[in-house]
Amino acid sequence: MFSIVLFAGKCFGISNEEPFGAPVKAKIIGHRGGVIDSTYTENSMAGLEAAYKRGYYMAEIDIRLTRDGQLIILHDATLNNYYHVNKAAKDLTWDEIRGLKSDRDGSSPVLLEDALKYCKGRLQVMLDTKITGNDTVNFKKIEDLLTKYSLLDNAMVIGSNEIRSYFDGKSKTGYSINALKQLKSRYEFKPERYFLFSHGNEIKEEDVKWAQANHVMVVPSINKYHYFRDIPFMEGAKRDIENLKKWGVVYYQIDSEFDRWLVN
Repeated sequence: MFSIVLFAGKCFGISNEEPFGAPVKAKIIGHRGGVIDSTYTENSMAGLEAAYKRGYYMAEIDIRLTRDGQLIILHDATLNNYYHVNKAAKDLTWDEIRGLKSDRDGSSPVLLEDALKYCKGRLQVMLDTKITGNDTVNFKKIEDLLTKYSLLDNAMVIGSNEIRSYFDGKSKTGYSINALKQLKSRYEFKPERYFLFSHGNEIKEEDVKWAQANHVMVVPSINKYHYFRDIPFMEGAKRDIENLKKWGVVYYQIDSEFDRWLVN
């Protein structure tokens, strides 16, 4: 019986790292490249290193293409934020980008491969690709890099329908509760392929319970930009994290300001 429980845990992404009956340690996924605050630049090597040192499980990184086809990690379409270059990455070559310095910590933009090389053996990765269309050539490059650095199997993928379809069955892909229910009703449902990905201020207890009952990993996103309309973001994030913990959620994609409520 014990071996069956272990097997089920591995198949469905359930953590077996804690002793049976012990409180489960939260697994933190650092939004926009790890630890991002008044000290660290988004999607920087320094942010990744800080996430590793704080004990994060994973870093969410954003992927864009340069004009000469290099894969870099960058959230915004332009390099205006941090680097004060009001041009899109797709309109600049890597040689034009690589020497830029952030006004936050002096760091420079990072190639995807360099980020993944650092993460190997330290952090797992969630990928949010900003590549448009069904660009299977670059999707394959991303897959090959994940494989090279032993990150493919545990990777989580969000973003366009095209890239989620490409990585279906190769890594976990994130969907809303409605999309997951449709997948379950229409196809042979393999829960180990997916995770429920939803804003922490929108996800409902019934959504979490449905995912848990169907052996689907739950990954809420706790982002300060979700809260400005109705509640101060620190207050809103604390409220939602406390609720999610009560519901048994283990994985959290968060802005690093909120890790105080999750780091043991």
